[in-house]
Amino acid sequence: RKRQRFIRDRARRSPHMDGQAVRASKTETSASGRYALNVYDGESGLCAATLLVGDKTNEITCGREILSKLDLGPGDLVTADALSTHPPLVEYIHSTGADYCLAVKSNAGFELEDEIDCAFKNNPTEIFHDKSVERAGDRIDTRESRLLPGSTLPKDAASRWPGLRQGCVIETTTTREFKNGRKDKTVLVRRFICSVPLKAAYKGSLKGLEEDRSSEAHDLVERAVRGHWGVEDRLH
Repeated sequence: RKRQRFIRDRARRSPHMDGQAVRASKTETSASGRYALNVYDGESGLCAATLLVGDKTNEITCGREILSKLDLGPGDLVTADALSTHPPLVEYIHSTGADYCLAVKSNAGFELEDEIDCAFKNNPTEIFHDKSVERAGDRIDTRESRLLPGSTLPKDAASRWPGLRQGCVIETTTTREFKNGRKDKTVLVRRFICSVPLKAAYKGSLKGLEEDRSSEAHDLVERAVRGHWGVEDRLH
């Protein structure tokens, strides 16, 4: 209770929701084992909630149940992988006043990923770019982000996701290289829908932001996109 109250009282929370296979849970009747749905609070570094996924349920149906334990509200930013990117969960998060940043993949059963690709191709002048380079030993990671207003998506697409038309879409590309050539270069492209308004996420004009590395735009990508992987690195 003390942990939940501590997390609930924070003015700015980043609940990152993700599923995890429960070790040693496989049985004769459940060959795949059991799964637990966890919510990791990126601001405090604590596990905010855990819910065991039942045999007749899944992460999609349990998402709303576990988020309801957190008393979501304005200032909160919920993140999740593509498995949870479905209109019912988005509607619930939006109804609480909280924001969301959810991964998008073509296997989610929607055409959203293709619609995002078209939006970036058709609106090149409205794209905000952000780039950073990290070096660790012989490894070099180049991270590039592109952000676009949600209003550039087709109206029917944006209307399926409450809050997206006023928010933004994000595309990140991570290129990993090794100086000594011991491994091949890898490129990972990910896309996200986010209800945080693009202009509200930035300070000043888009042009000025390219020179302002400490802007809220850069913070948004760090908090929502990279912050979500704290579930894997620090919790799972």
